[in-house]
Amino acid sequence: MRSTLRRAGGFTAMVSALVVSAASALAQSLEREVQSVLAQARLGSAQVGVSVQDAGTGEPLVAISERAAFAPASNLKLLTSGTALFVLGKDFEFRTRIVRDGDRLVIVGAGDPALADPKLLAKMGMTLDQFLDRIAASIKDAGVAQVREIVVDDRVFDRDTVHPAWPKNQLNLWYCAPVTGLNFHTNVLEIYPAAAQRAGNAPNVRTVPSARWIELVNRARTVSAGSTSLWAAQESGADFRFSLYGELRAAPEAPIEVTVRDPGLLFARLIADRLGKLGLGVAGATPAVRPAADAEPAPNGPTVALVRTPITEVLDRCNTDSQNLYAEALLKRLGNVVTGQPGSWSNGSTVVRMQVSEKLGPEAGELVMTDGSGLARDNRVTPAMLASWLGVLYRDPAVSPLFIKSMASSAEGRLRQRFKDKKLTNEIHAKTGFIRGSLCLSGYVINPSTGRAAAFSILVNNYPDSVPASRVKEFHDDVVFAVDRWLSRQPALQATAPALGG
Repeated sequence: MRSTLRRAGGFTAMVSALVVSAASALAQSLEREVQSVLAQARLGSAQVGVSVQDAGTGEPLVAISERAAFAPASNLKLLTSGTALFVLGKDFEFRTRIVRDGDRLVIVGAGDPALADPKLLAKMGMTLDQFLDRIAASIKDAGVAQVREIVVDDRVFDRDTVHPAWPKNQLNLWYCAPVTGLNFHTNVLEIYPAAAQRAGNAPNVRTVPSARWIELVNRARTVSAGSTSLWAAQESGADFRFSLYGELRAAPEAPIEVTVRDPGLLFARLIADRLGKLGLGVAGATPAVRPAADAEPAPNGPTVALVRTPITEVLDRCNTDSQNLYAEALLKRLGNVVTGQPGSWSNGSTVVRMQVSEKLGPEAGELVMTDGSGLARDNRVTPAMLASWLGVLYRDPAVSPLFIKSMASSAEGRLRQRFKDKKLTNEIHAKTGFIRGSLCLSGYVINPSTGRAAAFSILVNNYPDSVPASRVKEFHDDVVFAVDRWLSRQPALQATAPALGG
């Protein structure tokens, strides 16, 4: 019997060696194919890094400059959102409370980036006015009879609302929206222009939100030829005075969005207006104030209105829609929850680095992180780090389903359009990323039938002006397609055989 068992053991070892050898050969074939794709991509002097790993085991499959440092653009959101799931948990909610304190109301911000988000309101079939009316009605229904003052308590975050590394000439654009402890309407004013009857006249405009004290100086003009080119900015030193510039030939499909420097104060004044109309104060005269950073904590009075946003909603807007505000709010909230101090870019980034270090070990030492969205140009990651991080998330059953679902997929949305001409066999879940000179794509190729998946990170930096962005994207897609073909050739995962005597 002993002799038989020894021979069986030897046979098992030989089979295992053959399996390992076959897997290694298949990985080498994928590496050669990706190298060939790169050789034909015509990316000039661009810096290119690719890491592909078996998501189930972490085994490297493709390694091209995988340890080099790259600016990840919005691929950095994968580190921010993944850390949020690990630290805050899948059941976390942002809760914005309005608390009664005598004849005052205190709006206690939670840093919720989704508060009155136009896209989410549309998803619920609700207008902004209806949202604000519901909050005012809730306050009245709670028995509030008179409001002397509304306090904007945004101290869950620090008051450094704009990152110093963000492009100074783009701070009026939605993707550079300020990050505050009380965000509102994605911290933008929407301007809806319509052409005037005569060329040369200022276009007709309306704003959302709208109030008599929101002033729009219309410096734009209607034209009968050429193209529409409009932009807006909040005027320096003015609370709610904006200017519209440019030329309008035909009304754009989407509104012109301009960032609001103090969204918390905007929210409070809009609520004050509605309370005045309900007889709880004088419309437009109820003052809105902000406590000093070192003032007493918010009162523990009764909550008269509450808005809750689950983390799943925030992750979707962060990773599928790539809303920078959502990533930055997650980052600062991480810092707040872990340290007990106002959330900041500094303490939030420290929390992410700690998590990456805990999950990846020495590889995390290559991470340079200054914001949460990747808008800052001084962030640095390596392709291997991102692929390894994706693998860690994939292998954790507590977070994997929600994290994967939060990313764009080849079955719907922008990725579906992007891969429509590719005959994909497997599912693609990925995050795009772009800042000037950097185009990145990281995510998963998943075969639900076999239970196998690959995690990938494809980072391209400093591509020359002679190389169009479409060519870089084509390189991304060709690499993903190569991984898709490779994964389709892999056998299904086998259940682990019981040990002898087991």
